[in-house]
Amino acid sequence: MSYEVQEQDLFLKCLLEANVDGIIAFDRECRYTTWNRAMERISGVKREMVLGKYAFDLFPCLKETGEDKYYFEALAGKSVVAENRLYVIAQSGRNGFFDGYYSPRHDERGEVVGGVAIIRDVTERKLAETAPPDDHRRLAFHVENTPLAVIEWDHEFRVLRWSPAAQRLFGWKAGEVLGKRFSDWEFVVHEDVEVVNQVEQRQNRGQEHHGISRNRNYTKLGSILHCEWYNSALYNEHGKLISVLSLVLDVTVATRIEEALRKSEAQYRLLFESNPQPMWVYDLTTLRFLAVNDAAVRHYGYSRAEFVDMTIKDIRPPEDVQLLEDYITADKSGTGPAGEWRHRKKDGTVIIGHAVADGDIRGLPRSEMLIRCNAWVQLKAVRRGVVAYARRQHIRHIDHRQDRAVIDITRVGQRIERHYSAIFDGTAGHRAADHRRIVGPGQSEFHRRRGRRSTIRHAVADGHNCSLPRGKMLIGRIARV
Repeated sequence: MSYEVQEQDLFLKCLLEANVDGIIAFDRECRYTTWNRAMERISGVKREMVLGKYAFDLFPCLKETGEDKYYFEALAGKSVVAENRLYVIAQSGRNGFFDGYYSPRHDERGEVVGGVAIIRDVTERKLAETAPPDDHRRLAFHVENTPLAVIEWDHEFRVLRWSPAAQRLFGWKAGEVLGKRFSDWEFVVHEDVEVVNQVEQRQNRGQEHHGISRNRNYTKLGSILHCEWYNSALYNEHGKLISVLSLVLDVTVATRIEEALRKSEAQYRLLFESNPQPMWVYDLTTLRFLAVNDAAVRHYGYSRAEFVDMTIKDIRPPEDVQLLEDYITADKSGTGPAGEWRHRKKDGTVIIGHAVADGDIRGLPRSEMLIRCNAWVQLKAVRRGVVAYARRQHIRHIDHRQDRAVIDITRVGQRIERHYSAIFDGTAGHRAADHRRIVGPGQSEFHRRRGRRSTIRHAVADGHNCSLPRGKMLIGRIARV
């Protein structure tokens, strides 16, 4: 299964389990195949007791209330809605009312292979509609004292109720807004007006009995709040809208955090894709590449499609694979410098580089690891070349004890430049002209130092100040020839 398919399956599973409504699915024999957590909460029956069982044997009340006909209509390819349906669960002793939304389930060929239903518990709403006056007074008390803003709208969407919490949240007093539509004062941010109008239209047509919507609202002081509106629409026996009750939650802080996380994720992705150093993400279990950046594609010669079909073992010489496996087995933290490793390009070239592992990147699952490889240089080839050239020039007369290290390093660097520029240009991305900066000062500097206790290594610039590593060590080899 591909990574994208796994991600999609995980997303659908999370969506199923996070839904506040019960979701069930059944096959053509009316045996349950899906029973989410919300259904466990509504019915009091665990999914282990339900999956694979025949619906009408498990819950005889479905036939007693005539609910079975909606199952069969879904299997016949129809989508139907059942409202204010009574349920009695013998296994848990629970009872109440629910709205059911039944639909057929098709396979890839379009044939009906089962049905799916969304079950919404409306017991509390049903009890509130039939509650005696004392209960209404208690309910009104709770509405007035809830920390959420409570706003009630009539059938024309004019404000009927404006709770103290609404006044604290938005700033307007009840007397300033009662009887007004939201468009009668500056309440909804202009860009979100169309979204609010669409919610009103669905509620007015009876298409949305319960719903959650998001939009931005102004406060009396002119600031903008991001709000979640939890709406419940009440209809009469003829299906005409009576009123809408809205519970309003201020999610401004959460929204800003989400935006910051999205921006942070985008910045990480940009740093990954545009980084000049080869970088990749691999799966800690399978060791397969999950993502590589452009620098890795250019450096190793493999395409992205080839990388995702490979593991990190495939870019190692065969004799180093066991060493890699031992390192992965022994490594517990999974982060920090991973040392120098030999890697093999697509053309067979073996290179040496310093790898850094990081499994603590925001948004990166714990099962994945980010690797970045710094300053890739064919170190051994460079060292062999420098030493061989030094020998050809007979630089064997350096006597450290007598402090007679009088070599024109600049001239040596220029000659190395002519002989080995291809090595440097092809690996570390340096111009050969940068050798003067790496090697050190010129002849006049050495003449000034001749009377002091110094060696050739005192004049060598620190290679860590440029992207070619170990410059000091390379030139130090000349002094030790």
